[in-house]
Amino acid sequence: MPKKKTSSQNPRSAKKKQVKKRPAKAKVKTSFKAKAVARKSGKISKSSPKSKGKKFTGFLEILRNLKSSFGSGFVNFKAKIFNSQKKSVQAKKRDRQSLINFLTLIIHVCVHLSVFFIPLFFIPITYSPLELNKLLIFIVFLFIGTLACLIKGFVQAELKIKKPFFSIPILLFLLFYIISIIFSIYPPYGIWGFEGGEGISLLALGCFITFFYLISNNFKEKSSILFLLLNLLISSLFVFFISILQILGLIKFIGAYEKLFNPIGTIFDLAIFFCALFVLALGLFIEKNQDLSIRALSLFGMIMSFIMVSIVNFNFLWLILFFTLTFLTFKRLIKEKGRNIKPLSLPITIILISIIAFFVFQGKSFIPFKDLPTNTNNILPSWNSTIRVLVGAVKQSPWIGVGIGNYDYFYAQYKDPINESFRGTAMESKSYFLTLVSTGGALLGVSYLIIIFFFGYKFLNIALKDRLKIYDPIYNVWVFLSIVLFFYTFSVSVLFLWWFFAALLLALMKDSSGFIKEKNREKRIIIFRVLSLFLLIVFLSFSVFVILKFAKKYTGAYYYQKAFYIIENEKFDQHHLKEALRYAQKSAEFQKQSDNVHALLSEIYWLLAKQEIQQDKVYFTDEEKKYINENIDKAIQNLKLAIQKRPKDFTNYLKLANLNQNIIGLKSGVEDKALENYKKAKELNSNDAFIYNQIAKLYWAKYDRELFEIGEKNFGTVEEVPSSAKENLNKAKENLQKALEINPKSKVTRLMLTSVYETEGQIVKAIETMKENVNIYQDDYRLKLALSLMYYKDRKFGIAADYLQSILDKWDDYLDARFILGACYVYEENPDEAIEHFEIILRQNPNDEDLQNLINELKQDELESAKSIVDQKIQILHERLEEEFIQDEQFKTGIINLNSGIKN
Repeated sequence: MPKKKTSSQNPRSAKKKQVKKRPAKAKVKTSFKAKAVARKSGKISKSSPKSKGKKFTGFLEILRNLKSSFGSGFVNFKAKIFNSQKKSVQAKKRDRQSLINFLTLIIHVCVHLSVFFIPLFFIPITYSPLELNKLLIFIVFLFIGTLACLIKGFVQAELKIKKPFFSIPILLFLLFYIISIIFSIYPPYGIWGFEGGEGISLLALGCFITFFYLISNNFKEKSSILFLLLNLLISSLFVFFISILQILGLIKFIGAYEKLFNPIGTIFDLAIFFCALFVLALGLFIEKNQDLSIRALSLFGMIMSFIMVSIVNFNFLWLILFFTLTFLTFKRLIKEKGRNIKPLSLPITIILISIIAFFVFQGKSFIPFKDLPTNTNNILPSWNSTIRVLVGAVKQSPWIGVGIGNYDYFYAQYKDPINESFRGTAMESKSYFLTLVSTGGALLGVSYLIIIFFFGYKFLNIALKDRLKIYDPIYNVWVFLSIVLFFYTFSVSVLFLWWFFAALLLALMKDSSGFIKEKNREKRIIIFRVLSLFLLIVFLSFSVFVILKFAKKYTGAYYYQKAFYIIENEKFDQHHLKEALRYAQKSAEFQKQSDNVHALLSEIYWLLAKQEIQQDKVYFTDEEKKYINENIDKAIQNLKLAIQKRPKDFTNYLKLANLNQNIIGLKSGVEDKALENYKKAKELNSNDAFIYNQIAKLYWAKYDRELFEIGEKNFGTVEEVPSSAKENLNKAKENLQKALEINPKSKVTRLMLTSVYETEGQIVKAIETMKENVNIYQDDYRLKLALSLMYYKDRKFGIAADYLQSILDKWDDYLDARFILGACYVYEENPDEAIEHFEIILRQNPNDEDLQNLINELKQDELESAKSIVDQKIQILHERLEEEFIQDEQFKTGIINLNSGIKN
């Protein structure tokens, strides 16, 4: 058997082995510093082979010579310096990382505090206990969080923006928002928001966008996002208990005037908030292989949310929930490709419940709370008015509108004059989207749609592909809220949820990129840090400016609320009015651009003057007259300032006209000024029957005054009505007819018009107008009474008696109707029937001497004397009933305070 050749016997194999060993024998270059440190530590002995290269060997020889000459101190010093430098670099890295971790912690804490407190936080010390106060705490948290984020970027020399192309539609929306405000008829409302509606302001939008980027760029892990959702659930638990206790009337907050006050907004906002949580909890619960703790929390959230949604039972919300869950069910089927549909049994059950709730309960609470409203028209314009305003606004200012926050400008012109004649103004429409289009124009509306569809498309692609258990539930809530904002209005809490869930969806997306990154080049790091330092300085400067401005607004709002609370509670004594004046003056110092503050000051000055006027005095001293005139002048001056601040607001003209109308007889020429201001209000709001009614009243008053002056000159007789008086009466009639065209159902207009016809002697027209009124409002017995009075004056006593008897058949204790019926029997010479009715009235009013005399005259068959007494009492009754009808309308002739934008 031949011997195997060894490596020494086989030159080829030996050559191969040599080739293989060459890389192992190759020496790695080592720096001198590293070797010195190694020698010092004992890893390389002094007798070990010298390093490669004569250059280094010579240098070491020099060091050895220096060592022998000067001792070992220099080498020890060199090694010590190098070690200290190395430790310094490592310490700096550790310190920098510690600082970055600390800044990250601050960002996370600020975001968590925002998520917890925005739904829950309120302070009832301003006119906007929710919106304004939520923005207050939001700004504080965002300022700290954003500052930490910018410092973190400076320390890291890196700024990451997750999916930068998502910023394009957001920045486009922000751009058109700013453009709309720049060209606004009243920019302060666009920048800061109107009273009670701060959620639509530029300030709020800036907060939402900042919050969006804080979450999307600083939350990456599923666990951290789950913790955010848990935080929201805990906050909602507090909201739930506070709202339930408030609805039950077990607690009441100072400044919260309504029993339905809650930390979210209106009772409908509360339902939307909990319905969104219900969608979230449902989505988490049906996810397969979900953690037991998450499923338990989800079940708890579902039960809590369903209870609140059922109590409020917002009918529109069930419909949105139906469409949302139907869409999401189909999405789940597509994603699972028809497999594993068992978890969908719960959403399908909820879909069926929502259908039943929508069609069967019709907005009535499952649990009967009589104080719960069932119709959003109680607080918002109707859909008819919303569409009318939208069409009118787009025609009048199609591209950029009249400015965010100025919805009332278009509402005054295009609202439904019949069904919303009770409303003076409205600051928002039925829908957040339609409010944006109506006030910000088509460009703002299109940019909002771009955000919705761009985000929706991108997020849907991930939802159909991504297997993250948490992604689908968050997407479900975002879709639900997006639909809601197309059909319902805004609040800070609802808009906060929309931006919050959008940010979470973006945070869960994997890819990220940045505009500026560290490329391991010192030059780029220096450039970035210079830029980041510049951004930091700009941010600090801008933030300080905004915070100071907001602090002024908030302080002014605080004092405004204290003054308004005194007036609202009708504390009209001297002490309280002086206190309210002091608060209102302080509010004006902080809110110099607010027309509402000046309007409130005007009302307080007028009340001070009115209080002095209403004292029982035969004459006033010169000092008292001066005091009254000074307060009236200040009231007028403040309303003029309010008009200067916001000249497109018709309500300020109405208030000034009303003030002038109230001081007729105290100052000369105010009657014409009142007419002038009513006409200016009519130019801005030609769609309101109330303004035409007020103009008609003034012309009618001028007619009466002229006849009175003639009567005084002619000893109480007016042989012929002068043409100027007839002209005033005709103008009154024209304005009433115009008011009737705007609102044919207006009771006060018809009553005034019938009185004008009576004054003109056209009794037939007066009766026809009143009969139309009775046919429209068949259940209003007072209208039948007024019609019977007109038949009585026309000497048609039989017809009048029939109407009066129909009233008494339903309202037996209506004494005015019974007296007129008795008067009809007097003129029909049926004293026994008349006496029977008059005696029933006398038993209720035993001290009525005139009625007792009337009965005595009838018993003695003194019919002519009885008729005289009856006519006098009928005239007094007619004047009283006419005054009651006018005062019973929604709009009164006093100073009007129209703040329908206030939600709570």
